[in-house]
Amino acid sequence: MSFNITDTYGVSAPSEAFVNESRRTRRVTRHIVRDEDAEIVRLRGGKVKEVEVVLRGKGDPGFAGVAPGPFTEGAMKITKAEGTEMANGEYPDFEITAMGWENPA
Repeated sequence: MSFNITDTYGVSAPSEAFVNESRRTRRVTRHIVRDEDAEIVRLRGGKVKEVEVVLRGKGDPGFAGVAPGPFTEGAMKITKAEGTEMANGEYPDFEITAMGWENPA
């Protein structure tokens, strides 16, 4: 379930929670070649693009979604789920982090 959030970037939101924020970060490793004077001669992008998605909200984070297993290209895998305790009748906060890898074509 989500609250004004329509894109969770391929990560399944917990069924017992409200998603208030979703963020995606993509990173590509850079390879820098320098000459003897420390001048950059060549700059190349890496062969793999790392993708990280973070979902934040209220409710149960769904710890069962964190499961061991291999990563596959283009698929997101939940690597971390954190939650707070319910206090004063408020729903607990949660944060889910998922990772994935893509080929930077």
